[in-house]
Parts: sequence; structure tokens; C-alpha cells
Amino acid sequence: MINALKMDERDNVVTCVKEVKRGEDVVYQEGASEMSLTAEEAIPYCHKVALSDLAEGTEIIKYGESLGKLIAPVKKGHWVNDKNLKSVPRDYESELAGDDFVMQAKQSAGAPDLEPFSFLGLSPRGGAAGHPQPRPDPADVCLRQ
Repeated sequence: MINALKMDERDNVVTCVKEVKRGEDVVYQEGASEMSLTAEEAIPYCHKVALSDLAEGTEIIKYGESLGKLIAPVKKGHWVNDKNLKSVPRDYESELAGDDFVMQAKQSAGAPDLEPFSFLGLSPRGGAAGHPQPRPDPADVCLRQ
């Protein structure tokens, strides 16, 4: 049974969607294949596991984005956390100026013929907009316990 998520092919960690005990398999989907590795230590709910041996200074990629760099080596199947990972400041100004940035009024800067974004929601009363049929967002699965 899948118990971890790998969201982007560039990711070098997976996120456990349940607590995983030492010695248990961490199972995740990669493309059409189900992959697994052994947890070499207990991994808390919604925390990261290294997919391979990672050297100090390695950039940690999750959801295709850099979370920071390792300040200590991490072996495959071990927990990646604040003890071995340091966030690296990002230059958002230059990132936002890039040609591949999704522009506010268009779905993609690379396809200017697309219609502007629209929002299916309720008119705000008191400043808060809402969706007519609220649905759980899969991206916030790790924010709830």
C-alpha cells in the first residue's frame, strides 16, 4: 500500500503520508511504477525520506522545488529534517521575471492565447471567498493531523 508521495520526477525525497516505523517499507508511485525502499529509522507523519544516499551540500528537491541544502550527509531511507537540512534564501525577484513564470492574467506565459484564469466561487461577504462545494486540497494533506 502506498504510504508516501513523490510529486515530481526531480524529487530526491518522498513525503510519508503516515508514520513509518524503522524497517517498514516506504512505498510510493513513480510514473506508472510502484517503488519502495526500507525506512532505516522511524519517519514521522508528513516528513521526508531520502530516496538515495545524499552528500552534504546536496540540494533537496520536493515537489520539483528546492527546499534547501543538506548540512550533513543523509543515507537512503533516512529522515530528512531540520537537523540535516538548511533552507537557502531564494531570489524571488529573478524567478518572477523569468519567461516561464505563470502570469497572473494567463494560465501560461508560454501560451498567451489561453483564456485568463477564472474563479468558481461564492461572492465574498465579509471579505472571505468560498467554493460552492468545498473539497479537500490534496496539497494540504500534511497540514492536518
